[in-house]
Parts: sequence; structure tokens; C-alpha cells
Amino acid sequence: MIDLADARCGEMIVGQASKLFGGLDVLIHNAAIGTSGTVETVPDVDFERVLDVNLMAGIRLAREAVPIMRERGGGAILFTAALAGHRYVPNAVAYAVSKAALIHLTRCMAIDHGRDGIRTNCVTPGPINTPMLHEASAVYGIPVEAMRAGMPTGHIPEPDEIAATYAFLASPAARSINGQAIGIDGGMSVGFFSPKP
Repeated sequence: MIDLADARCGEMIVGQASKLFGGLDVLIHNAAIGTSGTVETVPDVDFERVLDVNLMAGIRLAREAVPIMRERGGGAILFTAALAGHRYVPNAVAYAVSKAALIHLTRCMAIDHGRDGIRTNCVTPGPINTPMLHEASAVYGIPVEAMRAGMPTGHIPEPDEIAATYAFLASPAARSINGQAIGIDGGMSVGFFSPKP
């Protein structure tokens, strides 16, 4: 088990994967943690832990992956950001800031490494039916059904919908998609929606 807050996580994970598979073609950083609070109430130690896992781990993994992918002629680097990286989420400043930074990291890397044949994209899910959603529901006092009612489609996506998007983005069919933040949120990010029961 490797702690993604460890500064050596990129070296350890990418090194092991590259050795095991004889190279590296796709990197997905899909780990996240959160903590409740505002800029006034989140202690530095908690803010730093969220940034270490959500943002710095992605940077450290990518830093190790880029030279391997460049030598192989390219690859795909994929990050999981969040709707919270685009839109205000009450009482979740550390999580939202970390995800907004991942979106911009995606754009920077797309330009810096596109000519190396390395495409960098991220997905920005809204509520997804995972244990983290149910934990957030309890922490923020928003019932899952209220979240579902707030989605224009009335559907909370399942994890396999995210996985299918990543499979496409990693494939040759997505060879011209680079630097994009692709929303998987049932339309929540496009504007105000009055919740329906």
C-alpha cells in the first residue's frame, strides 16, 4: 500500500507499474479525499493533506510518467477532477481548490507535452454513486435523493460510466482530444436547474 500523500508516491507507483508492464501508456490519477470547512475553518494540516492526495499526487505521478511515455512515442494522462472544480460547493474549500487546480494542470500539461505525443485530459464528475457520495451526503446533510433531484437527467451516474469515458480517452479514437475537462454530471454544470421530485 502506497500513501498518495508521500512525496515518493510517483516514483514508487510509476516505477513499479512500468517495470511490471514493460512500459507505460496510460496513467489515471483517480484518488481523492475531502474535508469540510471554509478558508477560515480548515486547518493547514487538513488543507495540505487534501492538496497532497488530490493534486500533488497527480503532479508526482505525471512527473514520472512523462519521460517514460515520451520515450515510447506518447501516451495518455488522465485526471479525475470534479464539478466542484468548476462550480461553488458550500463548505468544501480544500476539495474544490484541489479539483480546480487539477483542471488547470490538465490544460498546462496538454500544451507542454502534446508534441511529445502525450495527451492530458480530465473528467469532472458531479455526484457519482460511490461510497464517497454517501459520505459527503452525511457530512454536508444533503440527502442522495436531493442530489438526484438536482440533476437535469434525474440520474446519478455509476462508476462504470466514468470508467467507460476513461477507456475512450485512453484509446486511439480520442487522439485529437487534449487539454479537455469532460463533465459527467447529467448537465449540472451548464446552468441553474430547478430540482424536480
